[in-house]
Amino acid sequence: MPGPADVRSIESLELFRGQILEFAEKAKEEVASAEWTIMRSLDWLQGQLAHWRGEQRRAEEAVHVAMEELTMRRIMMSAAKTHDTTEAEIALRRAKARLAQIEDKMERTRLWMRELPDESKDLRGALHRVRNMLDADVPNMATFLKERVDRLEAYRQT
Repeated sequence: MPGPADVRSIESLELFRGQILEFAEKAKEEVASAEWTIMRSLDWLQGQLAHWRGEQRRAEEAVHVAMEELTMRRIMMSAAKTHDTTEAEIALRRAKARLAQIEDKMERTRLWMRELPDESKDLRGALHRVRNMLDADVPNMATFLKERVDRLEAYRQT
């Protein structure tokens, strides 16, 4: 018959069990944070689209004003032959360039609004699996360790 087991580190198993449970709680917080970040990103994109729509309206108005100014200067130039249209032409080019830049940003925002849900699907799936593991497997593991510690304590006392 073999000799008694040399059980010395039951406390280490209990400490390990506690650390697993502590890790699970921190990991749950991080998973929730990651999920929240994905949701906030989608909300932020919607806010950005609204922002760029407002900027687009202002830029379109600036283009309209610059075109009117250029037209007025051309009329004055043809009548008096003294007014220069260079400044008005530059202002119109700048207004059109600003509008094009804003429209590009709007298109990029729309693109990300379409792509982010699909791109984040794998991440959300992985986060869901991690959450399930933290909610089910870790408590089961902690219970298993507790049962083994209890058995070892009983064995040590015999």
